[in-house]
Formats: sequence, structure tokens, C-alpha cells
Amino acid sequence: MFHYAHSEPRDVGFALYEDAARYDAWDVTPRVPTLVFQGRRDESVDPQMVERWAIGRSNVTLRLLDDGHQLTASIETIWQESANHLGLAQ
Repeated sequence: MFHYAHSEPRDVGFALYEDAARYDAWDVTPRVPTLVFQGRRDESVDPQMVERWAIGRSNVTLRLLDDGHQLTASIETIWQESANHLGLAQ
């Protein structure tokens, strides 16, 4: 898989898939207010799937950004909205 932090392909061990298979994201409802950022042009995670997951979860605020998987063009927005979400904005 392409490892975005290292900007190169890296091997993924089968244990990652075994661990992921133990969880059902569709069955999770966060108990605390949760802020999710998702790129509309994400090449790795389908934005429509994330949108479907967020709908109906009252504690989830989804922010779809005009960005890709790494959200590098949206860092300032992410910082500002995260600070607001956490009550740290000045």
C-alpha cells in the first residue's frame, strides 16, 4: 500500500486485515461530539461512504473539504475548526 507519511509503498501485514475484520464501523456511534474531516477528492476513502456513515449520528459533525486523502490544502481550516470544536478558539 502507499504509505502517505513516508511517500512510498510499504508492505502491510495480514494482521492489519485480521484486526480490521473484528470491527464494524457501521455499528459504531460515538458517545462524545466527534468532528470528522473528509476530502471530496479522496483517492483512498470514498467520501460518499463517509457521508452515509455520518448521517444519523447526532454526535458526528462531518466537514467535507475540497481536498484529497492527505487534506494538505485544508490544514488551516482543520486547525481552526478543531480548535472551535475543542473550545480552544480565541
